[in-house]
Amino acid sequence: MNPPTPAVRINPDNPDHHVYSNNGVWWIHYSIRTDPRFKSQRVRASLGTRSLEIARERRDAILAHLGLHAELRAPMRRPAAA
Repeated sequence: MNPPTPAVRINPDNPDHHVYSNNGVWWIHYSIRTDPRFKSQRVRASLGTRSLEIARERRDAILAHLGLHAELRAPMRRPAAA
């Protein structure tokens, strides 16, 4: 079985891609492809901030972490919200 890989598409025209506000707290959402038949798991996690600027920074760090794991084909773990 292959390790999960991120299924992340980034829209460069949308600076708030993969983040949304829920009652003023910013959250990240993305999908992880869990098997070769393109089944995926949706991941949503609080970014633990009410600041959009901080949320974007945390989102970028999480997406970079996911990309690194995909490159290395390392097992992925759900990132802890900061």
